[in-house]
Amino acid sequence: GDLCLKSIYQSSELAIIHCEEEGYVTTLETSTRTKNYFRELFVLLKTEDKWLIYKYMFSKNNNQIDM
Repeated sequence: GDLCLKSIYQSSELAIIHCEEEGYVTTLETSTRTKNYFRELFVLLKTEDKWLIYKYMFSKNNNQIDM
């Protein structure tokens, strides 16, 4: 699926990025492929001249799948 940026907040030393994406998960044992909906939240901190991932959160909500 295509990654969709839902919101971005940025200050001089902190950035918060919320994105969502529809995708597929394949169960290796059965080769079953199912549609899923993923949500991600990144918290970045700027140290010197680089942005580094400080916190990351991932969740799956199949109620949001566009059928």
